[in-house]
Amino acid sequence: MGILEKTLKRLEAEHGEMNQEKLHSIAEGLYDLFSTKEKNEQNAFLLKELIESNHAILERLNSTFEENVKLRELMIQMNEHKDKKEKEMHEMMMQTHKEDMKSKDTLKQSILDIVPAIDVLSAKMDVLTSRPQESNSALISEIKNTNSLLQELIDKEPVIVGEQKQNVLLRAKEKPRWIIVDNYNLSNLIGSFDGSNQDFFLPSVPIKNSESIRLNQGSPLSHGEDYTLTGNKLSFTQVYPSESKVEIRYQTR
Repeated sequence: MGILEKTLKRLEAEHGEMNQEKLHSIAEGLYDLFSTKEKNEQNAFLLKELIESNHAILERLNSTFEENVKLRELMIQMNEHKDKKEKEMHEMMMQTHKEDMKSKDTLKQSILDIVPAIDVLSAKMDVLTSRPQESNSALISEIKNTNSLLQELIDKEPVIVGEQKQNVLLRAKEKPRWIIVDNYNLSNLIGSFDGSNQDFFLPSVPIKNSESIRLNQGSPLSHGEDYTLTGNKLSFTQVYPSESKVEIRYQTR
């Protein structure tokens, strides 16, 4: 027996003279009271869930804000590192320029030193020619020293400083090698045919005019008309469909 039924029985026992209409009115009031209590409990439960959901959203927002702050700090550090590297590169280029200018000045001075040495040698040879019977060991010794100086100046290498000289020598000794690049077998071409992209990047820089580019196993494409090549950047003059296959052969060091 429910609470409502028990209450009605108790009221009938205590107030037997009450008619059915009054009892029904009392029962409806009690029913409304219990219904309101249940609704309030449901609303309180929903409100609690809403508060917990809002709390979780706030936590995610705080986490996102912290991540954004860290990302901004990382970007600032990257920009500072970029500026530092650019400054170092500029200073290196300026230093290289100064060393190149110094090398040119040294070579120029060496050439200028040869001219008076030649004049001196010519004058001394004229003296020897005019006195062929006269022995002059001191004069001959000076001429030999002048010849040695001239030979040193002639044999002198142009000044190339530090790693620049080593890199020049290494590049001169390296033999060209063939490279094969494609987008369907080796898949070592950077970039994709998607119906809109025209720019691709090769793994290395080709030797000028050594490349041979074929599309869909057809005839070689024409440089300038079908494509351009700048460094290792390959740009087609038109857009090709996504199923296109390209093979590129070129020489590099």
